[in-house]
Amino acid sequence: MVVDMVIIDYVYVVDADLKSYFDTIPKDRLLALVRQQISDSRVLRLIKLYLDQGIMEELRTWTPIAGVPQGAVLSPVLANLYLNPLDYRMSDLGYEMIRYADGFVILCRSLEEAPPPLFHASLNREYRQIDLDCSSEFF
Repeated sequence: MVVDMVIIDYVYVVDADLKSYFDTIPKDRLLALVRQQISDSRVLRLIKLYLDQGIMEELRTWTPIAGVPQGAVLSPVLANLYLNPLDYRMSDLGYEMIRYADGFVILCRSLEEAPPPLFHASLNREYRQIDLDCSSEFF
């Protein structure tokens, strides 16, 4: 998809990552989004149990208050679901964004379309609205 965009003159790229994304997704907001898509209470219960599972670290068990366990098949699905509204928001703002889980690129046709300071401020403002921290790089 990125190659297709470059072919049609989207040659300026903002490369960004969400800091500690999987560890910081708010569970309550995520579960609300899941409930909008799934009505089966048994499936919802399994997803909640998955999110609330304990973690053993150095013979100590604890349960995180935020985040999605990494390494399971369900994690990227939930991570993508959480950012789906933001994908639409960025599209509404006119950005061409390609994202998977915690990383994304935004493609622009000119420097004027995405002046670095304003662009980064805009990205961080959008991501803070959903309780995430974004770091980005323009090249």
